[in-house]
Amino acid sequence: MTHEQRKLVNLSHNVPHNKVVASNGESMSVGALGDYRFRLKDSDADTVLKDVLCVPELSVNLLSVSRLISNGIFVLFSDEGCQIFKKDSFHVEGRLVATATEVNGTGLILSTMPMCLLWRM
Repeated sequence: MTHEQRKLVNLSHNVPHNKVVASNGESMSVGALGDYRFRLKDSDADTVLKDVLCVPELSVNLLSVSRLISNGIFVLFSDEGCQIFKKDSFHVEGRLVATATEVNGTGLILSTMPMCLLWRM
């Protein structure tokens, strides 16, 4: 979701949901739907997320990790924050630490093991 309608392309006001509800219970109107283009660091091409909702009342953009992954993007969380990579721009070394399966757009951790390392190519 974004509050920046000007960053959406292929804009449509025919939206599947006309309201979203924040974690505090506040309901906000959805103004439009479109494709959001952005450029990842060290990338020569834009990445496009399709069917992004425009919610003008939001103060920040919200990204869905499952939507990023389904668009060919790898997301790494650590104690330093979050890093986002194109799938072809990283290399993993080490032992697998956990596996998860997507369930209704969320991750379910099935098992855990010792630490894994991620190396950027």
